Amino acid sequence: MTVTLNCRIDEDDYAKVTVDSDGDIRIGIVGTDHIFARPEKAAEFARGILRLVGERTNGNESPQIGDLVEVTTDRDYSSDCVGKRGVLKVIDTDSIPYLVEGVGWVVSVRKVTPTTSDNPFAAHVDEAKRLLEGTVHTGADVVALARELAGRS
Repeated sequence: MTVTLNCRIDEDDYAKVTVDSDGDIRIGIVGTDHIFARPEKAAEFARGILRLVGERTNGNESPQIGDLVEVTTDRDYSSDCVGKRGVLKVIDTDSIPYLVEGVGWVVSVRKVTPTTSDNPFAAHVDEAKRLLEGTVHTGADVVALARELAGRS
């Protein structure tokens, strides 16, 4: 398997990664000493290298607009927003590509699986279902009770 990253400016220039006969990773840049690539192409190249060496990319390939994400690198490389979660609203191609609702523009994010704690009302729905268990009720009854429980908290 070979992973190649073509240069955005001159396609005759490229970076290539292979595994040699000793099992070592061989990295070469052909035609130049600089490769210019869009962030999404560079990320695809990096994932290819990880696959080449047998590393898993843990299913978090690339977050999409609308995904729940967690900030991993803040825009000023501080830790102020690291760990904050929000819905991904915009993906741009500049050095600060992600707009996360409620957080702002950040350098990097990772997709996360929503949990009940990410939606406080969901916890009330779960509690309403528990309280109504064993009774004859409709979905509207569950929502009404969840709203009542939300009003108490």
